[in-house]
Amino acid sequence: MLRTLQKLIAVVQGKTEEEETDFITQISESLTRAIPIEREEEVMMDHSYDGIRELDNVLPPWWVYMFYGTIIWGAVYIFYYHISGEGDLSAVEYEKEIAAAQIEVDAYKSKMANLVDETNVEALTDAASLERGKTIFQTNCITCHGSVGQGTGMAPNLTDTYWKHGGGIKNVFKTIRHGVPEKGMISWESQLSAANIHEVASYVWSLQGSNPPDAKAPEGDPWSEQDVVQDAPADTTAVPSDTTNTAQVQTETPQTNTP
Repeated sequence: MLRTLQKLIAVVQGKTEEEETDFITQISESLTRAIPIEREEEVMMDHSYDGIRELDNVLPPWWVYMFYGTIIWGAVYIFYYHISGEGDLSAVEYEKEIAAAQIEVDAYKSKMANLVDETNVEALTDAASLERGKTIFQTNCITCHGSVGQGTGMAPNLTDTYWKHGGGIKNVFKTIRHGVPEKGMISWESQLSAANIHEVASYVWSLQGSNPPDAKAPEGDPWSEQDVVQDAPADTTAVPSDTTNTAQVQTETPQTNTP
């Protein structure tokens, strides 16, 4: 097809077939430096193998140029990647791509973590999340609930199965998020991200059955997993609260008085 097209171009340009053939031959010879058959004697070597003679043809120019180009490219490559240090080797590129992907994953997880609420929250069980929740709890919650959730005179025991406002991770999350103002439990929704509330609620829920010494007597009603999320009841029997604690709250940690 290409040959036919070349002939048509030659006809349009007024060239004869012989002229066109000569042009193609010249291009081919310049690229290959092939010796015509009638001149093979000029490059015929002296030895033969079972009557087969060898020709001492030169390498095609296109191949030679490509070979030297490869050498030049290799020298540039070695200098750029192994000497100057400007380029990253594949192992370094891999590490950078993994790090960049991890940043995207963390950003996605952070975004998704802050979409959690009391309707879809599930208890976190990994050590890192519970440790962060513990830090939040110990920073701002121990004044009322005790260092291990055993309860004090102003707040209930968080380690037994009795809950004044419903147990379970959903109810604990809800109580921390919205608070129970009439009981001295402030709302943390405006001060903590949903992810932080999730962590401290999971830590509080993990205290179930820990049975610390000097635990406060049970308050509220027994709770089981079959119970639904409750609306925080309006209890007219107010319990005195330490109002000075709410003024010293740190932004990243909640004071959970009465889940």
